[in-house]
Amino acid sequence: MKKILLITLVLISIGIGAFAQVPQLFKYQAVARDNAGNELANTALIVRVSIHDGTATGTVVYSESHNATTNQFGLFSINIGSGTVISGTFGSIDWSTGNKYLQQEINFGSGFQSMGTSELLSVPYALYSVNGVPGPTGATGPQGPQGADGSTGATGVTGATGPQGPAGPAGPAGATGSQGPQGAQGPQGAQGPAGAAGAQGPQGVQGPAGTSPVVNAYTTDGFTTTPSANFTTEWAGPRVTITVTSSSQKILLTATYTMGSTGGAGGLDIWPGYNVSGSLTPIPTGSGSYDLTCVAGQRNSYTVTGVITGLTPGDYEFGGALRVSDINQWNNNEYGSVSALLID
Repeated sequence: MKKILLITLVLISIGIGAFAQVPQLFKYQAVARDNAGNELANTALIVRVSIHDGTATGTVVYSESHNATTNQFGLFSINIGSGTVISGTFGSIDWSTGNKYLQQEINFGSGFQSMGTSELLSVPYALYSVNGVPGPTGATGPQGPQGADGSTGATGVTGATGPQGPAGPAGPAGATGSQGPQGAQGPQGAQGPAGAAGAQGPQGVQGPAGTSPVVNAYTTDGFTTTPSANFTTEWAGPRVTITVTSSSQKILLTATYTMGSTGGAGGLDIWPGYNVSGSLTPIPTGSGSYDLTCVAGQRNSYTVTGVITGLTPGDYEFGGALRVSDINQWNNNEYGSVSALLID
């Protein structure tokens, strides 16, 4: 009988150019172990993942499978969105409505075994980049030339001639009588039909596309830190280094760390953190998670997110910051990862 201890790691590649297209996938990693806790190195397996909408037992909006092989440490990686599709379309998932839950199933050759279902707590950053703030509207193209005039309508019918005035009475012989008055002018004829409309001018050229607000994307991973002292704030594990060039820039940070205990543990606080590059002590920021616990023999994945602004230009490190009340309890830690976006 084999089992899987899962480490969720969500990464996404962000296109930097104005015309780059964001890949429709995100990375998933896990470590395969036997019942004794030993890594299953160089082992072939089939992974089936399903995304549920709303709840852990909600409608499956997408499902796919992957053939994978673990490395010498029992670790395997797949790109969700690029496997053999079982149902649904990955690009049609509406990430903006309702919670999403990821179900994992593993087949070592004797049928699929469920590894559980967990909530996706953070929408992949790639989707943020795809639905980020749009660039300004391009300039209006020049007006097309005026269409040709329509043909002249037909001439209207000439109005009828008015009646002739009565003849004056015959004068007596001798001097010629005066001329009678001119008759009234006849009515104007009806207007002829309008000419046909001229052809429509060509469409103006399209303005340039707006620019992306994302300056760069950063990711890293590695092993989670074993706490070194009680009630001391320290880095939780791997972190990324980012050069800030303007105080108006901001950093969107997500950090996930897997920690556990052989005998049960509590009193864990964890936040998003940062400091100038090379500093041994992080500065906690944003909303953290406090007084976290873990049952004996179990590992849990803890994720924190934050938006960091107002930094003066310079080199900074970003990752998770932690503090524990008993360093001897948290003695079964494993893998961690950090991803960040630098945005103008």
